[in-house]
Amino acid sequence: SYSIILGAMMLVVILIANSASNGTPFTHKNAMRIRIIGGLQFALAVVPGLVAFLMNFFRFQYANLSFTLNGFYMFIIGFAIMVLAQVFDCGVKLQEDMDSIA
Repeated sequence: SYSIILGAMMLVVILIANSASNGTPFTHKNAMRIRIIGGLQFALAVVPGLVAFLMNFFRFQYANLSFTLNGFYMFIIGFAIMVLAQVFDCGVKLQEDMDSIA
């Protein structure tokens, strides 16, 4: 599950890099892509622990859902990426204003 999420994140990063190659990285699509990366980062914090919990639950073993320090750091990184997406939205608005003036 961890590798799938990281692969999806890399795909979105490649899409951002390809769309930014034409000189205008501040687009609505890229802002949404950064939000997707933030959501995937939140998934990285939750999914590995959830998978382990479900595997133990279905094997009828003692199952607990623990929150590790690593997961906490993943949440912090996810929030930082979401803040970056908000800043990117402001960049999109500034780019639209500049395009309307020029």
